[in-house]
Amino acid sequence: MSPLVWKAGLTVALLVVGAGVAVYALHRLENPVSRFATYEQMRGSDLAQAGWIPDEIPESAFDILETHNLDTHEVKIQFLFEPGDLRLVGSLCEARKVTPEYTEYGCPSGELSLSIDGQGSYVSRSWLQQH
Repeated sequence: MSPLVWKAGLTVALLVVGAGVAVYALHRLENPVSRFATYEQMRGSDLAQAGWIPDEIPESAFDILETHNLDTHEVKIQFLFEPGDLRLVGSLCEARKVTPEYTEYGCPSGELSLSIDGQGSYVSRSWLQQH
């Protein structure tokens, strides 16, 4: 292989890798991820003060993973919780689908899913859908 072909191949490879890194970095910047050990940590965070954290998450939530999109304002939260902790959920949300394994709720700002084994998820309606 000639040095010119080798350099061209290396240049193309570096451009592809660089483009991949750039796309990944932009995605991470536009979709920041936060982790919280407890509900209290999440509620005390800057994210809660900025309005990214909905009221519908059960207070017993722990091992929380939150991500949000800065452009669309969509929020996704996964968490574990103590089954039966539905104090706020019942007053804020309406059960839309009930199965033996989980219940899906329609809430003012999004959709909440709580399973009987203590796994929960929340997805907001995006800002574009709300306006």
